[in-house]
Amino acid sequence: MHRKFFALILITIIMLNITLTSCGTNESTDQINYYTLEGSASLIDSLIYEYNEYCGEDNKINVTEFSDEKALSNAISTEIMAGKGPDIISLSTLSYSSVSFDKLLQQGTFADINAIINNDSSDNKFNFENYNENIINACVFEGKLVLMPISYLPNVLISTEEKRNSYINNQSLDYKTVVSINEDLTEYSFFEYEDEYESLFYDYIDDNVDLYNNITSFNTDEFLNTAKGVKSIMINTYDKESLCTSSDTFSLLFTCENFMQKINNGETPILLNKPSNDGEYTADICEAVAVNSNTSEKKQQKILEFIKYILSDTVQNDFCGADTEKLDDSLYSGMYYPVNKAAFDKLFSTAKELLYTENGTKIDYKLVEYIQETINKIDNYQISMTYDYYNNNVINDTVSKYLNDNLSEEVFVNQLKSKTEIYLEE
Repeated sequence: MHRKFFALILITIIMLNITLTSCGTNESTDQINYYTLEGSASLIDSLIYEYNEYCGEDNKINVTEFSDEKALSNAISTEIMAGKGPDIISLSTLSYSSVSFDKLLQQGTFADINAIINNDSSDNKFNFENYNENIINACVFEGKLVLMPISYLPNVLISTEEKRNSYINNQSLDYKTVVSINEDLTEYSFFEYEDEYESLFYDYIDDNVDLYNNITSFNTDEFLNTAKGVKSIMINTYDKESLCTSSDTFSLLFTCENFMQKINNGETPILLNKPSNDGEYTADICEAVAVNSNTSEKKQQKILEFIKYILSDTVQNDFCGADTEKLDDSLYSGMYYPVNKAAFDKLFSTAKELLYTENGTKIDYKLVEYIQETINKIDNYQISMTYDYYNNNVINDTVSKYLNDNLSEEVFVNQLKSKTEIYLEE
């Protein structure tokens, strides 16, 4: 009887130990943990695997790959609520999951990276002067640096001087201006693809709701009238040549190629701001990393070494294409713009020496300078996935029905207000 009881206790202790070892807590070991989706080809995943080859054994990052988005979402949401979860959280990981970035932010999920940097006792201090301060400042929430940006993409449109002179007349593009321009378009459509119009409609809604301060502009006549106008742009416009090319793939490679195509057609290429409420140039921070606030200070300092690595001249030069002899369409080469100032300058110096990849036509360095000058005008940087959860899980059904004429304008606005208010109050 005593042996059976002792054996039962021993088995219980062993099982408990296995459970704790499997689930773990961020304090149980000094190993840094990162979650991603199986088969992911994101920039940050590639950089983590490269870092593991570069760093010492003690600083390697343990990568857990989940087989599907639901499993990844469940792991992130449940573990973080339990005071655990991955030590490094990337925008890519959150984009694969159905976890709300803005809710995690408001719940205090992310540690203050400024505090981590201030606690750094190494000789290799992080120097903010080496990086684009406007991009870094866009990642500050309630006085805390909650994300460290890695790369970004400008929100610009590509058009021609000839089209601008005929239709745009040097105007910056706010939503009302776009609606007005579209009313006079006969020869062209505004965009090339249907999803660009849908994206514009979501952008307009997002520009009228502040998820962090619980403010919306849905009650105004101006919102409804402009929403009607943006919707009207979508009607029967896909079979015409477009006035603008979308910025969704605005890499330096794509832009140079597009510019050369227009020049070869006898046109003068130009850049325009992507429509916004104020008509200003903006850019999306498309990759960044956060540190779990549950992570121990010792591991936070290890993560800081990883952050220094991915923002170094060498790494930023490499992924943005600044070190390539010929800018091509290989993975990540020239796809993103670097936060590192030296890498940004080197990218454009390199681009001035490149050849147009299709027919060997030399790229005019003045065009490259023009692109660089346009990007340097950007002061407003946005975290790319801030509104992803809201758009995809809160208002998607309402917007889809309205755009397909299955909701009246009054019902659309009422549902939009109601769903947004419920979400903001959660």
